[in-house]
Amino acid sequence: MVTLDGGAAGLLLRLGLLDRVVATAGNDFFAAYPTGDRTRLNRIPLLSDRLPNREQVIAERPDLVLGTSTLELGGFPGTPTARDLSVAGIPVVVACAAPTGTRVRDLAPTWQFIRDTARAFGVEQRGEALITQLGAEIAPARALFEGRPPVRTLVLSAAPAAGQSIGTIGGGGLANGIVSQAGGANIFADLPGDSANVNLEEVVARDPEAIVAITFAGSAKAADLVSAILASPQLARITAVRERRIVTVSNTVFLSPSPLNGQAVTMVGAALHRSAR
Repeated sequence: MVTLDGGAAGLLLRLGLLDRVVATAGNDFFAAYPTGDRTRLNRIPLLSDRLPNREQVIAERPDLVLGTSTLELGGFPGTPTARDLSVAGIPVVVACAAPTGTRVRDLAPTWQFIRDTARAFGVEQRGEALITQLGAEIAPARALFEGRPPVRTLVLSAAPAAGQSIGTIGGGGLANGIVSQAGGANIFADLPGDSANVNLEEVVARDPEAIVAITFAGSAKAADLVSAILASPQLARITAVRERRIVTVSNTVFLSPSPLNGQAVTMVGAALHRSAR
């Protein structure tokens, strides 16, 4: 098997199937795993530290390709399309986006990806056991805010520039489900899809109480991103900035379905409700 990203490789580790993986891409995912798991994952031959190209994947002659997003199939230049793999006789399993118009309120996309992967290998019971384990992992975080009103939350990955729109998340993706499970209320959950561009005036009008700032490999460090948000004159009026309630979370645990999503719920939940503990 070839995995298109480290999140998919991490799932196979948790399902006891790591020995099936001949190559992977996207090893930035591995940093969030415990040392022992990270050591095992780092032994997998690496096609690319980002997304692999079609030639790399097909050259491995895998029996199956696994990825955490349909965008990995032709969504970026050079990546293999589903047709490329089909012509090469290679089946593929990827995590699918929620149907258009659906609001994701939990980790259902992750549970479905685990079930689809486990079914592909005939280890359905392992899949259900992993889902139960991850559900138990986020239970303590959820206990922090039981009975409390959700915290109005803005998600972004960069401080806004003057005159430009702000990139955030809508209600249709896994990230919205993570925010909801962490006791937050994404202020733009009413927008369709998993991403959205909004204007600054609307952000100020909805006045988020907290910010979840997404970091990406190769981009600004977490501390620099927080500093840029706090220094932004465009965001100075919102409660989250005035109260300095900002949490940074890696895209690898926040945006893609994987066993790491429980970490995201725990981290975000602790930050959103820190004043209530």
